[in-house]
Order: sequence, then C-alpha cells, then structure tokens
Amino acid sequence: MSEPSYFALLGLDHDPMAVAPAAELWSGLEALSLEVLHNIEFIAPLVVITGAEGEGKTSLAAELYNRLALSRETIYFSARGAEGDHLLRKIADFLNLPLNADTSTGELLVQIRSAMAEGQIYVVIDDADALGDETLVPLMSLLQSAQDLPPIRLLLLGRDDLAPRLDSYGMPDIEVQDFQLPQIDLHESIQLLQRRLDDAGYEGEPLFDRSLVEPWWDSASGNIGSLLASARLWLQDYAVVSDPPQDSDASPQSISKLPVVHILAVAGLITALGMVYLYSNDATQDVATSKTLKIPAADVGAAVSSQAASSLESSSAQVSSVSEPASRPDDVNKAEVQGASSSLVLAPAPEIISSSSSSSSSSSVAVRPADASYSEDELEILSWPKDSYTLQVLGVSNLASAQSYQRAQANSDQLRVYSSTRAGKPWYVVLAGRYSSRAEAQAAIARLPAKQRDAQPWLRGVEDIQQELQK
Repeated sequence: MSEPSYFALLGLDHDPMAVAPAAELWSGLEALSLEVLHNIEFIAPLVVITGAEGEGKTSLAAELYNRLALSRETIYFSARGAEGDHLLRKIADFLNLPLNADTSTGELLVQIRSAMAEGQIYVVIDDADALGDETLVPLMSLLQSAQDLPPIRLLLLGRDDLAPRLDSYGMPDIEVQDFQLPQIDLHESIQLLQRRLDDAGYEGEPLFDRSLVEPWWDSASGNIGSLLASARLWLQDYAVVSDPPQDSDASPQSISKLPVVHILAVAGLITALGMVYLYSNDATQDVATSKTLKIPAADVGAAVSSQAASSLESSSAQVSSVSEPASRPDDVNKAEVQGASSSLVLAPAPEIISSSSSSSSSSSVAVRPADASYSEDELEILSWPKDSYTLQVLGVSNLASAQSYQRAQANSDQLRVYSSTRAGKPWYVVLAGRYSSRAEAQAAIARLPAKQRDAQPWLRGVEDIQQELQK
C-alpha cells in the first residue's frame, strides 16, 4: 500500500496547493475584474489583459466568464494547444450554425457575422498569445462594425507580447482597452494560501503568517505557481512532523501528550469547581450562623470598592469556562432584614433586558456579541424603517472592492455598504438610497447612473436586510 499523501495526513480532502484557478480572487484581481467588466460592457469591444506566466490570468479569465455568463451569451476558450480555425468553429457551433469539415475561414466569418446581427455574444479567451495570426486577424475583423459597440465583445488574456502583436495589425477604428495584471502582494499571498487550506477542509489555527510566507513571496516574484509550490513543500514537512504514531499497542510513553493549553484548561476547570463548592459551603454556614440583609447590586454599586471590583473581574476570568450553578441555596436567595446587626449579602446583578422596557419583566433579549461591531453604514441601515425599500446595485466578495466602487460612483453619497455571507463566505453589498414604498424604489431605478441602472438593480425590503445584519 502506498503511503498517504501529505494532505491526507492533515485530514484534508484534496491537495490545497494544486495549481488551479482560484475559487475567489484576491483584492487586486477583484478590483481589476470589476473595471474590466465595466469597460467591455460600455466602453470598448476589445479588452486585452496581459501579465507574466503564473500571475493569475487563468483565475481572472474563469471569474470573468462566470460573471458574464450569468446574464450574457458567453463563450470561454483556452487557446493553449488550439490549432487552425478551432476558435472560429467553436463560435459558429455556439451560434448553432450549420458546419462541415470543408467550410472555409471566409465562410465561417460570413455566417458568424450574419448570426451576430440578432444579438450580442462575449468571448473570453485565455492564453490568447498562443493564437496564430491566421486566427487573430479574422477574429479582429469581426469587431469592424458600423455600430459604436459591435455585437461581439472580446476579452483576451495573455502574456506581455500579445498587445504589441495586436497593435501591429493596424486597427485604428477599433476601440481597445489594455490592462496590466497586478502582482499579488504579501498580505494577499498569506490570505490566498490560508483560504486554499481552509477550503480543503482544514479547521485548525491559521498556519501561514508573514514570517513564513515572505521568503516564498519574494522568490516567486508574482508567480502564483511558485508560491503554491513553496507552500506545498512546507506542508509536506509539517504533515510528517505533526502526524501522530498509529500504534494500537502504544505504551504510556508512546501516547501523545495532551497539548499544554488543554492541560491548563482542565486544571482551571478543577480549580473553578473547587471554588464554587467552597463558596456554596461558606454561604450555607454564614446563613446558618448570622442574620443577613439582601440588597440588589444595582443599589450598592457605588459602595463597591475598586479593589473588590478588580478581584471579581480576576475571579471571573479564571472560571470563564464554568457555568454558574443553575440555582443558589434558597436560604441565601430568600434572606430578609432581621436586625440592625445584620450582615450584607450582595445580590446577583440583574439580567440585561430591553432598554425600551420600564417594567420589571424578567425576560431578556438577545444581545449582539461584544466582539462584533457595526460600521457606520450598517448602523444607518439598521435605523431605517422596516417597511421601507432600497436598491442593491452591487455584491462582491471583497470589502475593498465594494468600498472602491462606492467612492467611484457619481451618487456615492447615497450608497451604503453592509457585510453579509453567501455560501458560507463573506459577501459585501452596496445599496442605493432608501424609499418609503416599492413603487418609489422602482421609479428611482430610472434616475440611477447608467452603470448602476444597466446592471439591473435588485429591489429589496429593508426588513430583510436588517435581519441579515442581526444574524
């Protein structure tokens, strides 16, 4: 039997560092993808994106195709290894044109032009630098049209020599937008590696940090494949070192020890239980031998010294993992005033109740965790009337991209960003305006900037969004 792979030793379901398109784009590529989609839709029929080998072109090409295919007739084509008129035939096949083996390139172009008169198609071509001139030249001819934006739109991704080749064809009447692929930075590299590990089923503490990843990032010089290879080599060593012995007859010496943090937790639990037991005994004895006076904690807060408060805080930290007893001794909870010489027993602090309630109701309300916080935009959204409406104009997986989009819009003062989740992943939504009725919101779509209007905004009820925020 062959030895298990390194990712099996780590309990992962696949190789997280295999070279493959990323499931999510890092922030640099995410921002570029939004700009490219805007340009291909409204500005230029030809967008060219160039970069060095391994910098993420295939990941970007896959993401552009996925987004366009949601609402547009879109073709994805990888030119690596393609020969002759393979691309033109794929376009013709997509358009359901009758073909045979003898159909010439000229005949293909005539049929494609005729079919495109009835609608638009988008073609995303990865490794476009691998296409020969016998394919690129006819392809460019499809862009020649009397319309400002012809019915075919081309997104070409390739190495740096692609743009000069296209310039050499002499196409002054065709609008072209060129983009250079950004290199992944160190922070994005750390996030990418950890996200790939998590997506493969890893559930432990983060393994990748700046000190570990920076040497790999430096030597990779933007090449994602090189970065992944360095991470794989390190994980292979880590898996061997961290893999526990599989000996069913293990002696006490061979059994792996509990992690120190677990030992400390057990010790803290035992200590806390002992304190609770002693407290209960002391409280019972004190009640049996002395008279007590119960005063609510809220009434004597000013009388509690800073030393006592500090001691209470310290004790709470030690027993944070231990639940308070379900009930206290009845003789403590029911103590009464029985004389001037009575001792004081501090009653437990009252439960948190809704700030809008002035009654003595004992019911408590759910409180947002102390470590969670809302942004200013989210606080404003939560203050909106529940029966109002708004327009969702963008949803992306990167906060920086959502904020960049918000700042760039002509109506940025009317846009608000809030965070949510989609398929268990972070998701950031941009909203435009607040409207008192569905009809008012529907009418407002016509007044949005063209880019937002053409993106077909989603009319949403504010109450649903507030529920999302409060989960």
